[in-house]
Amino acid sequence: MDFMNPKLGLEKSILLEPRSLIVLQKEARYDWTHGIAKRKTDKWEGLIIKRTRRVSLTFRTVILPD
Repeated sequence: MDFMNPKLGLEKSILLEPRSLIVLQKEARYDWTHGIAKRKTDKWEGLIIKRTRRVSLTFRTVILPD
């Protein structure tokens, strides 16, 4: 997943492992844009990783119990 902060001119990529979960809040949610580029493979720390099927669920608001 790629993150961009246009105000700071920064870009950062992270590797999302299969069955991973990412929760964005505060600065990560509001100051950074994020996305997953469409491609068949990724290069991460010198390794070529073939992409497989991906399912993405987005919840904009989560109500936590007290």
